[in-house]
Amino acid sequence: MEKYVDHIISIFGKNPNQKRGYPGHQEIELALVKAYELTGNEKYLKLSNYFIEERGTLPHYFDEETKKLKEVEEIIDYSKFPSEVRDFIRWQDNHSNSVKKHDYVQAHDVPRKQYTAEGHSVRALYMFTSMADLARLNNDSDMLNTCKKLWRNIVDKRMYVHSGVGSSHHGERFSFDYDLTNDMAYAETCATIALIYFADRLSRIELNSEYSDIIENSIYNLILASTSIDGKGFFYDNYLECNPGFLQFQNRRHGIRDEYHTCSCCPPNVLRLIASLDIYIYSSYKDQLVVNQFISSELDISNNKQGLKIKQISKFPSEGNSIIEILESNNSNSSIFIRIPKWDKNMKVLINNEQFKYSVADGFAEINRKWKKEDKIELNFDFSPKLLRSNSNVRYNIRKACLFRGPILYCLEGVDNGDKLNQIIVNSDSKFEQKNEKIADLDIISLSTKASRIQSNDDLYSEEKPILKETEIKFIPYYTWSNRGENEMLVWINEK
Repeated sequence: MEKYVDHIISIFGKNPNQKRGYPGHQEIELALVKAYELTGNEKYLKLSNYFIEERGTLPHYFDEETKKLKEVEEIIDYSKFPSEVRDFIRWQDNHSNSVKKHDYVQAHDVPRKQYTAEGHSVRALYMFTSMADLARLNNDSDMLNTCKKLWRNIVDKRMYVHSGVGSSHHGERFSFDYDLTNDMAYAETCATIALIYFADRLSRIELNSEYSDIIENSIYNLILASTSIDGKGFFYDNYLECNPGFLQFQNRRHGIRDEYHTCSCCPPNVLRLIASLDIYIYSSYKDQLVVNQFISSELDISNNKQGLKIKQISKFPSEGNSIIEILESNNSNSSIFIRIPKWDKNMKVLINNEQFKYSVADGFAEINRKWKKEDKIELNFDFSPKLLRSNSNVRYNIRKACLFRGPILYCLEGVDNGDKLNQIIVNSDSKFEQKNEKIADLDIISLSTKASRIQSNDDLYSEEKPILKETEIKFIPYYTWSNRGENEMLVWINEK
């Protein structure tokens, strides 16, 4: 590997005999940072810095490269390509003489002056992740400030409720603020994995529970939903509304996970994420333990300053309870920081079966004491179902709500509720009945409630007021949809 990197270093750079270039799809920047942290060799860090700082400078490297390629390129018959590839080529051709060509690959400006998420969502978030890495390693406050502005733009204006990002299937890209359509959502699985990376890198710089909130939401909702329960099918894009007939007409994937993708980046990326899940559960802040996720696990930091070995037993995501046991301790006084989830600001903490009143630091419960072997921290969360509304600037969700139980997003599916799900209206004060069920041999908790359904007459247009008929509806966890055949699905429900 080192020889490959040395070759790249010999080709790209600012010396007269080198190319002033950078990658079309940002990935190597992340790998170079990992190589630097593993080996301590500065050449890896320098090359990563170069690729980030050179991007977007004038003259544009890609423009110069395109001129040279056109001198030698052959005519290609695009009609033989898959439809999605043809669509993308047409889209690229339509933007070949505009700034869109540059912002698609985040080269419309130098990265440290980019304050909104533009272009191809996976490329962008891989780049933002490496920028956060470099901000930490270089102690670069200016770069960190840019990362925080990009983070705010994404999570405040360009992120779906299941942590999907990149709303447009034209170019798999970010579009504009609050453009979060449901039935035409793109929300590529890889883009949310990249969002997890970005959140993780920012969490290594500062204590802020929002980063782990987004990681949790991403994992339990979009990432789990991207893969079928039997592990044989995968979603590349992740809708929040599915009408199979409409999506088929649009030549989009239509609610059935594919066992094979022409571009198979997402399935191995999911496997890689799950295999590395342990790095998102715990971290440290000023040499103190931070509990970010409530996932059954063990951690041994007995050789560190804090000197702890712990075991976490969690009932997530079915029940709101997690217990952390101290297996070993050096009996020193120290703090454990435990994330207070955004969906439950009244998290209850018991230590050795006694209620504990904790202080709050940047969204974390700080528990400072002399930890002893066999100490037990019990965490209790409110998992009562709650309706969530979106910002009114999201025009697709006006007078609509979606349903969460703890960290889990729920949806309606046609197999339970019939078709024409968009005719259903839920009451804002609905009470929900929980029931233990199975979908494809997976234990789930369904939520049922009374609702109304609009009764339609035979007229296309009418002066008559709609007739509402009471009905019973059932919600299932979003991550379990499309495991019982192709049918309608709806996350955002009409509300009154």
